[in-house]
Amino acid sequence: MRQLVQLAQSMKMEIHVAFNNGMWWAMPHHLSDLILEQWHNGANEVSFIWDWGDTRQGSYQPDGEDTSINRYIIYFDTMQQRNIDNDRTRKVKVVYIVR
Repeated sequence: MRQLVQLAQSMKMEIHVAFNNGMWWAMPHHLSDLILEQWHNGANEVSFIWDWGDTRQGSYQPDGEDTSINRYIIYFDTMQQRNIDNDRTRKVKVVYIVR
């Protein structure tokens, strides 16, 4: 029983986002933790920005200018993530992991 309690204490929640071929992408902890904190405090919708840096072009294009930014909202009531700029959606899930 003690080992089970220790295991539960070492578990952490994180957000996973669905992508191609049934795979799931684990959101980085620094972002996931902030979003989950808002959810635990009662938010049903949480918006965030993802910056791809120099790895790819983003969907956010103010005045037609290219950026490396995507803007999203997670809807926890439907467990969906929506890209604000192109209206694409993906499923999300909250999982427990052992850190």
